[in-house]
Amino acid sequence: MHARSDGQGRPLGFVLTGGEASDYSTVPALLDMPCRKPRLFLADKGYDGDAVR
Repeated sequence: MHARSDGQGRPLGFVLTGGEASDYSTVPALLDMPCRKPRLFLADKGYDGDAVR
């Protein structure tokens, strides 16, 4: 499960994937959720990649 939350940790939505799916592949779906454009992006190193940074 990959979740998007606001600055206070409240959930805005999530994406479910299989256990073997890369964290990096869910970034577009998380950022396309219908909510405001994020000011900050906090993620673990599974989301690390040039396109995300």
